[in-house]
Amino acid sequence: MFTGLSQEMRKVVSGRGAWPALAAATVILLVLLFGTTGRADLSSASARRVSRIINDRMATLESYMRRAVTESRGEWLELDGLDDDMVIYRYMDDSLQSWCNQFSLDNDDISKKLMVQRFVNLRYNIISPLASVDTSVSYINMGPKWYLAKAIDDGRGCRVIGGLEVRNTMDRRSVNGINPRFRIGDQYTLNPISATGGSAITVSGVPVLKMVRESAVADPLFPDTTLLWIVMVAFGSLALCLLHFNRKPRMMAGSMLALTVMMAVFYFIGLGMQGTSTMFSPNLYAGGTVLYSLGALLIINLWITLMVACFLVVRKEFEKEIIANDDRHKASVIIVSAVAFSVLLAAYVIYTFGSLMLNSNLTLELYKLSSITRYTAYVYVSYLAFLSLIPLLIQSVRRLAFHFHGIRYDMFSRWGRCMYALFCVVLFLLHFSILGIRKEADRAEIWTSRLAMDRDLGLELRLREVENAIASDNVIAEVVRNSGDYKVVLNRIAEAYLNRISKGYDVSVFLFRDNVSDPQILKYFNERFGDAVPIAPGSRFSYGRSSAGRPQYTGLFMYYFPEDGVYRLLVGLNSKADKEDRGYSFILDESSPGGIVIPVQYSYAKYIGGKLVSYKGDYAYPTVLGGKFKSALANSAERAAYGNYVHFYEELSPEESIVISRPRIGVLRYVVAGCMIFLLAYFWISAFTLGRKRTSDFEKNYYKSRVNAVILLSMTMTLVTMSLIMVFFVYKRNDENVRKLMSSKITTIQSLVANRVRGFSSFTEMTGQDVSAILDEVARYTRTDISLYSPGGKVFNSTSPEIFERMIIGSRTNPEAYRNIMYNRKRFYIHKERIAGRPFYTMYAPLINDKGDILAILGAPYTDSGLSFKSDAVFHSIFVIIVFFILLILTRFFTTKVVDKMFGPLSVMGRKMLSARTGGLEYIIYDKEDEISGLVRAYNLMVHDLYESGKQVAQAERERAWSEMARQVAHEIKNPLTPMKLEIQRLIRMKRNNDPKFELRFEDAARVILDSIDVLTDTANEFSTFAKLYSEEMVDIDLDALASDQISMFDNRDDIRFEYYGLKGAVVRGPKPQLTRVFVNLLTNAVQALDSRTADAGDNENEPFRGHIVLSLRNSSKDGFYDIVVEDNGPGIKDENRARLFTPNFTTKSSGTGLGLAICKNIIERCGGEIFYSRSFALGGACFTVRYPKPPTSV
Repeated sequence: MFTGLSQEMRKVVSGRGAWPALAAATVILLVLLFGTTGRADLSSASARRVSRIINDRMATLESYMRRAVTESRGEWLELDGLDDDMVIYRYMDDSLQSWCNQFSLDNDDISKKLMVQRFVNLRYNIISPLASVDTSVSYINMGPKWYLAKAIDDGRGCRVIGGLEVRNTMDRRSVNGINPRFRIGDQYTLNPISATGGSAITVSGVPVLKMVRESAVADPLFPDTTLLWIVMVAFGSLALCLLHFNRKPRMMAGSMLALTVMMAVFYFIGLGMQGTSTMFSPNLYAGGTVLYSLGALLIINLWITLMVACFLVVRKEFEKEIIANDDRHKASVIIVSAVAFSVLLAAYVIYTFGSLMLNSNLTLELYKLSSITRYTAYVYVSYLAFLSLIPLLIQSVRRLAFHFHGIRYDMFSRWGRCMYALFCVVLFLLHFSILGIRKEADRAEIWTSRLAMDRDLGLELRLREVENAIASDNVIAEVVRNSGDYKVVLNRIAEAYLNRISKGYDVSVFLFRDNVSDPQILKYFNERFGDAVPIAPGSRFSYGRSSAGRPQYTGLFMYYFPEDGVYRLLVGLNSKADKEDRGYSFILDESSPGGIVIPVQYSYAKYIGGKLVSYKGDYAYPTVLGGKFKSALANSAERAAYGNYVHFYEELSPEESIVISRPRIGVLRYVVAGCMIFLLAYFWISAFTLGRKRTSDFEKNYYKSRVNAVILLSMTMTLVTMSLIMVFFVYKRNDENVRKLMSSKITTIQSLVANRVRGFSSFTEMTGQDVSAILDEVARYTRTDISLYSPGGKVFNSTSPEIFERMIIGSRTNPEAYRNIMYNRKRFYIHKERIAGRPFYTMYAPLINDKGDILAILGAPYTDSGLSFKSDAVFHSIFVIIVFFILLILTRFFTTKVVDKMFGPLSVMGRKMLSARTGGLEYIIYDKEDEISGLVRAYNLMVHDLYESGKQVAQAERERAWSEMARQVAHEIKNPLTPMKLEIQRLIRMKRNNDPKFELRFEDAARVILDSIDVLTDTANEFSTFAKLYSEEMVDIDLDALASDQISMFDNRDDIRFEYYGLKGAVVRGPKPQLTRVFVNLLTNAVQALDSRTADAGDNENEPFRGHIVLSLRNSSKDGFYDIVVEDNGPGIKDENRARLFTPNFTTKSSGTGLGLAICKNIIERCGGEIFYSRSFALGGACFTVRYPKPPTSV
C-alpha cells in the first residue's frame, strides 16, 4: 500500500509538477506572513477568546466561593483543588477567619472604621483595597499584582472575597506578566477598563478590562516562537519531500532558492521579535550584526543544514551521471569539495560555539548541570544536527572515492560513529576548558571592579532625599532637647526616614551639646569624620572608612534653641553583613543597594594593607594576606589553584586587593560531561543507520538475533529499573537531607528567639526596636530572614519588611502552615512556596511564652547554599544514567559474544555445508557435553554418510560425464566427416569415369576437406581445454598487464575502437592460460557481435557503423574482488536467450561449438569468482562482468 502511495506521489510531483507545488507553498506562506490585514480584527478576536477563558476561570472561582460560604464557620476553611492563581478570603463579622492562597497586601482589614497610623510606620495603608470589593467583578491593584475580585455575602456576617490573578509584574517568566492560563501574547497587556484604546474584556457581560497592545513592543508576525519554528521546519520538510520525489539538479536549485528566501524571511521576522521573545533577545546572546540573537544563529544553522540536505537527496543522480561518463575529473572535484566544505562546517561550528560561550548568558558547560536551561538543550540539539552533516557529506562521496580511487571507508560503521562522537567530545570539552575559563576570568574582572566601588549610590540618593526632613523634624528636635533619649530618636529615624535602608545598614545615633568634652564622643567624632568626604556639595552626610576598612556614612545635624544653644545629632550608618546570599534577597536575586549579585558558589574577600576587611562565601580566607596563599596568587597570570579552590586575584593598588574564589571542578564532572556528549553524539549519528539492511540481517540470523534481542531487552529492563530506583533514592535522600537541615535550622531559630521573648504576654509587646534588634541578630547568625506573625496570621515584624511593604508577598502566613501550627498544634511546619515564579521552602514555628500561650508564629525562608543538594542530586542522577548506558553498551557487546559462541557450532555447520559445493563437508570438533553436542555428533555422522554416498555418486557422475563426453565427441566428429566422405566418394567416381571435370572438382573437394579438418582441430582443442580445467597450476598473475596485452592484440582494426581502463597493482592468483582464454573468448565474442551489426548496417544501406569495445578493470563493489568488465555497442543478447547463455552447446552464431561461455564460466567459478551478463548502460550493447577474487593478502 505504501509503495503504491509513494509511486502515486512521485507521479504527482515528478517533472514539471514539483515546481508549481513548491512555488505555491512559498507564495501561500508569504501571503500568510505579509498579506495579513486587519490587525484590529485579530485583536478583537483575541479579546473574545480571552473573555471566554476569563469567564470560565471566574465561574470556577465562584463555585469555590459558594463552597466557602456554606462550609462550617468554626473550622479552618479547606478548599482542595483550588488553583494557585485564585485567592479566597473568608471574613466573619469583618474579621479574617480563613484564607486560601494570599493577596499581596499589607492590610487586609475590610472594616470601614477610622484607622490611625502607627507612629513608626508611615507606609502602612489606612484602608485595604479589599474594603471596596462588592458583589460585582472589579479590577483592582494589589502591589505588583492585579486581580479580578468580587464578594459574596450570606447576610449573616459571613463575607467571602475571591480573586483571580490577572497580572504579576514580578513574574519573570513572561514579558507582560499576564497569567499564562489566559494564553495572551507578550505584545498585549490587560489594563483597567478606563484605559484608552484596546479591546474590551467582558465578565458576565460587563466590560471590566481592556486588552491593549504595548506601544513599546512590536507586534510580531508570530506571537509565539514555537509556531515560528514549527512553520520553518514544516516548510523545510515540504521542500525536501518534493525534492525527494523529483531528484533533478534543477529541482535542487529551485528548492535551495525557495529555502533561502524563506529562511531570510524568518531571519528578519526574528528581528521584530527581539522585544517579545527571549530566543531572539540580545540579552540572551548577541554575537554581532549577523548573529544578533540565539534565534538568528539557530536559523542560520537550520538553513545550512537544509542546503546540505538538498544536495544529499540528489547525490545519487550526480553519482550515476559521473560513473556513466567515467568522468574522473568531476568525481575528484566533488570529493575535494565535500571534504573542503566539511572542514568549513567544522570551522563554522568552532567559531559560532565559541561566540556563544563568550557572548551569551547561557550555561553551556555540561558539568554545571544545575544551571542548564532549555536554551542549552536547543543549542546542543542544533549543533549535534549540524555536526552530523560532516560525516553525511563525507559518506555521500564514498562510492565515487571507491570507484575512481579505490578508497574504501564507512563513516557510519561502528568505529566511524565512535570517531565522530570523540570529535564532538574533544570539540566541546576544549571550548569548555579554554573559552569557559576565559569567560569566567572576564566576569571575575567585572565583579572585581564592582566590588572595588564601596560607595552605595542608591543609599546616597536616599540620604540626600531625607536629610532636610530630618533636620527640620520637630519631633526629633523636641526629643533631643527635652529627654535626650537616643532610642526614641533612633526609632524615629529608622522607621520614618531610613526604614528600608536600616535593614541593610546598622544605624546608630549620638546626641551631644556644642560644648561636649566626653573623650569617647570626641574619639568617635574624629573616627567618623577624620577622612570623610561629603557625599555631595553642601550635604550633611559624609562618606568614609572605618578603622577596619569598611565603608561608612555619617550625618551631622544641628538643632538650635535660643534658650539652650546648639544640640548636635550624629547619625552613623555601617553596612551590615551581606544579605544577598540569604533570605528573600537571595530568592529574588536582589543585591543590597549599590551591591552586586555574585553566584552563590563563589566567595570573595577584600584586603586593605594586607588585612582582611570584608568577605563573603564558604572559603576560609586568611585574616592576613601572605605566605603560600599570596605567593600562589601573585605567581598566576589569570587564576591560581590553591586549597581545592580556584582563585582570581586583582591588585587594585599597593594597599588594596580583591580575591574571588570558587571550588575546583573535579575530574569526574569533566568525565561525566564528556560521556554525556559522547553518548548523545553516538546515538544521534546511529539514528542514520537504522535503515541499513537491518531487517534482512534480523531474518537471516533468526534465532541468534532473537536470543540477542531477548537478552538485551531483559538487561535493559533490569538496568532501567535499577537506574530509576537509584535516581529516586538520590532525590529522596536529597529531600530528606534538606528537611533534616531545615528542621534543625528552624529549631535553632525558634530557640534563639523564644528564649528572649518568653516573658512577653502578647505579640503587641514585640513591635519595638529591641525585638527588631533580636531578630536582626538571629537572622545574621542563622543567615536567613525572620518574620513574626500574630496569632491571627498577620505579619507585624520582619528583618525584611520591604518585601511586605512592596507587597511582593502577602502579609499572612501560608494557610497550610497556619492550619498546622494553630489548629493541629505542630511544633514546626515546613512548606514549599513560590515568589515571582521562584520556588523555595519556608519554615514556620510557634513562639510560646511562659504561660504556654502562642505569642506569635515565626517564619523564615530556607536559602542555605553551602550544601548544594539539588546540584548534587542532578549530577548523581546524570551519572547514574550515564553508567546505565555504558553498562548497556557493554552488555550488548558481551551478550553478542556469548550468543555467537553459543551458536558457533551451528554457524560452523552452516559454513561447512555451504563450502561443500567446492571442497566437501568437514567434521566438527566439539568437546563439550551439552545440548549442542548431540547435534554435532549427528552432523558428523551425516558427513560420514554423505562422504560415502558422495563417492558413489561421483563415480556415477564421472561415468555419465565420460559417456556424455564420448557422445558429444562422436557427434562433433561425425558432422565434418560426413561431407568429407561424400566428397571423396564423388572424386573416386569421377576418377573411374575419367570425368574431364575431375581436376576442377578436385580443388573444390580439397578445400571442403581442409575446412572439415580445421573444424575437427577446433573441436579437439575445445575438448582438450575442458579436460585441462582441473590440472593447470595456480600462479600469481598481473591482471592489469594481462588485460592490457589482450586488448593490444585485438586493437588492429580501423572499424572498431578499443578502450582500456586499468588498475595498477591488481594481482590475482589462478591458471594463467585458462584466464587468458577467458579474455580471448569475451573479446572475440564482442568483435563477432560488432561484425554482425556492421553487416546488417551495410545490407540496410545505413551510415557506416563504427564499433566500440571497452575493457575495464576496477575494484568491485563486493569486498575482496576485482571486476573485469567487457562492454560493446553491438546488438546485445535477446532477453529470451539470457537463461541459456552459459549452458554448453548453446550458441547464437551460425558456427561454433557453444562451449566458449560455458568454459569461461567453469574457469571463473573454479577460481572462486563469478561471471554474469547485463545490458551496457554506457554503450547500449552487451556487458559481461567477471568478478574475480583478490588474493588473501590484499583483501
